[in-house]
Amino acid sequence: MNHAGPLHIAFQAITLTESNINSIVAGFAAIAVAWFGFLGVRAQVRRVRARNAEEPEQTEAIQKYEDDPAQFVRDVLSDNQRMRDENKERDEKYEKLDKKYTQISEEVSILRDKLRTREREDEKFRDALARWLSEIFASWGIAQIMPMPRASDRDILHTVIPQPPAVAGTPKGSS
Repeated sequence: MNHAGPLHIAFQAITLTESNINSIVAGFAAIAVAWFGFLGVRAQVRRVRARNAEEPEQTEAIQKYEDDPAQFVRDVLSDNQRMRDENKERDEKYEKLDKKYTQISEEVSILRDKLRTREREDEKFRDALARWLSEIFASWGIAQIMPMPRASDRDILHTVIPQPPAVAGTPKGSS
């Protein structure tokens, strides 16, 4: 007695030979090609519909030209003149902005030069003050009077050098 059921017999009849595998792969490939082709056709249809949606403007322009060519030409010329005027205004605006930019950049350059000059003067002042203070601290407790800055530093430190008290009978500022 044969114990094989109907499914077992059916599966024994179908064997996966090389030709069966090739047929299955070719079938899946055909399905994939058909799917990608469908996607491509759908995208092309959408592009054509979008392009056709833009055409009413062109159709309207052609219709205006056919109705009255002279008026169409006048409209085009007036649009061109309007665009030239807008471009001229835009150019003038940019020229003004360019002049302002140039003026501002020159002012910034001048201010930077002034700042560098002040920084150098400040550095000179700090160096002269440091030298003078080091002389003061070096003579602290030894000298009877406070030492004055070096001759080369006096012009730099003139704003902080204490003036000797005025002696009675001498005008202020003369020694």
